[in-house]
Amino acid sequence: MGTQLNARTLGNLGMSRTSLLFLMALCGACTTITPAPSIEELEAFDSWIYSAFPKANLSTASSIKGVGKLLDQSLVPYEVGYAEGKWNVTTYRFDGLTIVAIVQEAEPQKALVAGITITSSAWPLVNGLAVGAPVSSIKMPVPPSEKPLRYCGMNDCVEFGEEAGRISKITLSLYAE
Repeated sequence: MGTQLNARTLGNLGMSRTSLLFLMALCGACTTITPAPSIEELEAFDSWIYSAFPKANLSTASSIKGVGKLLDQSLVPYEVGYAEGKWNVTTYRFDGLTIVAIVQEAEPQKALVAGITITSSAWPLVNGLAVGAPVSSIKMPVPPSEKPLRYCGMNDCVEFGEEAGRISKITLSLYAE
């Protein structure tokens, strides 16, 4: 059984593609090279992740609250030197859904969504993937990074929790600053 290597792995090993190709020539078929996605492919994947949640227009506190029946909301002050006004990291909890956003205190309460965690099949992604679906149904245009079920673009990631071969949780991590 061969080991898959991509550009990130090569960089972590401190090896160039030329060095790896030389080693492969010595080794034969023991290793498969997976070409790293291009920057354009990674940026396109970021765009997909950003819009993967069907109610992607989450640009204000009221639009987030309008997603469904809000069960709980909590906030922690957020300070950033270049932002005008006061901001809070606000966590909105719905049944099977948590949205974390950086929200401006002043109207119109602009929101920058930083994360979405889905734990219920009631909240499928735009491509139909949902909690409860078989893990084998996960097909992403980029290879997994770090963990077997974590897929990242340039800035954003989607991670799938697994339990008994099924998706148990979906986490969208978004760059929001």
